[in-house]
Amino acid sequence: MDERENQVTEFIQDQYVPNIYQLSFESSLAGIAIADLEGVLREVNPAFIDMWGYDDRDNVVGRSVTEFWVDTEKATSVATTVIEHGEWEGELRAEAKDGSTFHARVEASAVTNENGELVYIMSSFIDVSERVSRENELTRKNEQLEQFASVISHDLRNPLQVAQGRIELAQTEHESEHLSDAVAALERTQAILDDLQTLAREGEHVNDIEQVNLTATAEDCWQQVPTAEATLVTDTSQRIRADESRLKQLLENLMRNAVKHGGSKVTVTIGDLENGFYVADDGAGISPDIRQQMFDAGFSTTTEGTGFGLNIVEQVADAHGWEVEVTKSEYDGARFEITGVESIPAAE
Repeated sequence: MDERENQVTEFIQDQYVPNIYQLSFESSLAGIAIADLEGVLREVNPAFIDMWGYDDRDNVVGRSVTEFWVDTEKATSVATTVIEHGEWEGELRAEAKDGSTFHARVEASAVTNENGELVYIMSSFIDVSERVSRENELTRKNEQLEQFASVISHDLRNPLQVAQGRIELAQTEHESEHLSDAVAALERTQAILDDLQTLAREGEHVNDIEQVNLTATAEDCWQQVPTAEATLVTDTSQRIRADESRLKQLLENLMRNAVKHGGSKVTVTIGDLENGFYVADDGAGISPDIRQQMFDAGFSTTTEGTGFGLNIVEQVADAHGWEVEVTKSEYDGARFEITGVESIPAAE
């Protein structure tokens, strides 16, 4: 290396590199603090000052790090962990200058000198209050849904079953079309409760993704659906990755929909798409005017429908990362196309 190259290298080491570190420290969007081994703040960057709501660094530097956290014992424990183990990562609840609090994501690490001696602790902070708030709200809503599902499962089903049993007894003693209407109303109520419980308990979650034989699964579902004289055609040999129990919900609801709207002798066909599969029928089809509404919760084209069956189909698809679209089948019936599905190659 010649003299000119040496001069350039020395300039970079003495001037440019330190300036880069200083610029990074001052312009970082994350709050950064440097504390000594006694837990006293020795330097902070502008983002730290703004995050805690102070006017300038003179209001911060020289104070104990524990003063900036709600749980001072936890803050002390974190500092001890960093000194003993070299690093710590997690979340703490911070206390700003005005007394308000926020949640901060903390990454702290020990810094040593050229002799390997621990000299100070450097920490970075990101305000994650919005994320924590969303998570808390989601937890609260999930708890409400679980309570709702519990009410459906016990508090509503039991009196419905009692009422249905009483009506069946009354039918053995009296013949009346009013009793038949009451039984039909109770059965529809039971169907609505089943769908509501599925929405509340399952929601938009999938549990166990596995390899699923689409034909075998469809044939199993067909046995669980009141199909009258309807016919199932499985024009597929696909194996796909899916949560089998949720996939069955999707298929059974589409089958019920086809039989309900296509008639007792409808033919339901399940076939392959380039990146998914379809469920089609040769029934009356669905008007283009209402296709966008078909997946709305509570929407039904008949008084007997619950209005939740296709909404559950959409939720199952969303939970897998799939897309579902309704169009016209080659026989002018309804065709539901599920795409974005991961198919398993035959060799696996």
